[in-house]
Amino acid sequence: LEVLQQIARQGLGIPVVIVTGAGSEKIVMEAMKAGAADYIVKGGDYLKILPSVFSRVIETAQLKKAAKWGEDALQESEGKYRALIHNANEAIVVVRNGLVKFVNPKAAELVGRSGEDLIGYSISLFLHPDDREGMVKRQYKRQLGEEVPSSYILRLIDKDGNIKWVEMNAATIAWEGQPATLHLMADITELKHSEETLKEAERKYHSLFDNMLNGFAYCKILVDENNQPVDFVYLEVNNAFERITGLKREDVIGKIVTEAISGTMESHPELLSIYGKVALTGEPATFDIYF
Repeated sequence: LEVLQQIARQGLGIPVVIVTGAGSEKIVMEAMKAGAADYIVKGGDYLKILPSVFSRVIETAQLKKAAKWGEDALQESEGKYRALIHNANEAIVVVRNGLVKFVNPKAAELVGRSGEDLIGYSISLFLHPDDREGMVKRQYKRQLGEEVPSSYILRLIDKDGNIKWVEMNAATIAWEGQPATLHLMADITELKHSEETLKEAERKYHSLFDNMLNGFAYCKILVDENNQPVDFVYLEVNNAFERITGLKREDVIGKIVTEAISGTMESHPELLSIYGKVALTGEPATFDIYF
């Protein structure tokens, strides 16, 4: 028994089969508790069964060793994985059964809360009310193995009530041995604000463009292989252009001038030269023309 206890203390993992002439049940129990792989009492044909016992004990030991190695490798891999996502520059959240199981510092920073304030709560609590239902549906379908978009845009609400726009990428993973969803989030709030500012500027531009008193036509110059102007295409015209020329927007946009206004080049050949110079040099020009 002393030998068994020494092997156990040193963690050698050596399988031991005890062969003895004593058949005491107490000794058997103590030996098995001390780490014996099996126990054989001498007598009868015990020598005949020794090879099969040894073979089974060795096979069992090998299986245990392989299982232990696999468990250690898994724990090491999971440890590296956790360290990787903990230190990632992207906000990362792991969700299982709708509840937050892990957040890295970037994710906590994004919503202005600590990790402890997030873990164990439903992720929908931190979403904009208009985005919650869609998120829950995607989560449910993903866990069922159904096809759902892996990337989408939604809004988070931080601790102070500010809206944060994020682009979210999601994938199914195993977390602590169970299916879960890994969410990678990139903060695109500034980009969204820039887009909104640009849209507002475009709206104002179109309002000015459509309501100005002067006729306005936005054209694209067409050139030949020698970079010489040969025609131009109407890309946009305003209401005043329609009123002054009598031409309808739908009749000129997308058409070259020789199609939209027949005879223009013949009666005003200088137009192509003037327009071409403005387009190619960027220098403005003022001139009179009569239709």
